[in-house]
Amino acid sequence: VTAFLTLGDLPSARRWLEEARKRGPRTLWTQLAAYDLALAEGDEATQRSLIEQYLQENPGSTPAGLGAMQLRQGQLDAAETTLRDVLSGLGDRPELPLSGITMGPVINLAVIHERRGERDELVILLRRLKAMRDVVLENNPRSATGSYLAAQVASLEGDRERMLDDLRAAIRNGFREDWRIVVDPAFERWRDDRLFQALVSELRRQNAGLRAELMQSDDGRALAAAPPG
Repeated sequence: VTAFLTLGDLPSARRWLEEARKRGPRTLWTQLAAYDLALAEGDEATQRSLIEQYLQENPGSTPAGLGAMQLRQGQLDAAETTLRDVLSGLGDRPELPLSGITMGPVINLAVIHERRGERDELVILLRRLKAMRDVVLENNPRSATGSYLAAQVASLEGDRERMLDDLRAAIRNGFREDWRIVVDPAFERWRDDRLFQALVSELRRQNAGLRAELMQSDDGRALAAAPPG
């Protein structure tokens, strides 16, 4: 599922996700994979259904996906409340490593302040995000996560050239999810930008080539076939 989703082969990702659901009990991994697939497909109804199901099974919790969805829908006040609840919960778990899970809510909160024109609040969050970025890249200079975070920060600062350079670095370091760049609120202001669109198109072209190479291998042809019942 992850391989096909990463390379943008959404039909194959969905087929294998359904097979995973048939073969074993529902797990947090299958729920996260289902959410990412719905996000890639732009299926907001499924995203909301998965979030509601999570809330029913985990009363009192606040999933970061809810805040991200509210942000994409322009519900800035609701998104801010949700994201601050998420960050409050993460603050009680210092053992968590820096990752998309721990940094994503901070990024989205910064997007909210950027959209509202709340410069002072944005500067404070950008300072925090830069510290996170530096830690990730210090631990691994070739970290796709660190380079992608750097691109998000540059975007929120309005620095198009650095944002593009950092996205290119993320891609060189292994980032492949072209659909994630497109839906990321941090890059919304650039979606009609010619160079940004060219970067996404080039990544899609590369992913298409990787999918073709995969399908030429025995393992790839087996994966692409309908999963056995």
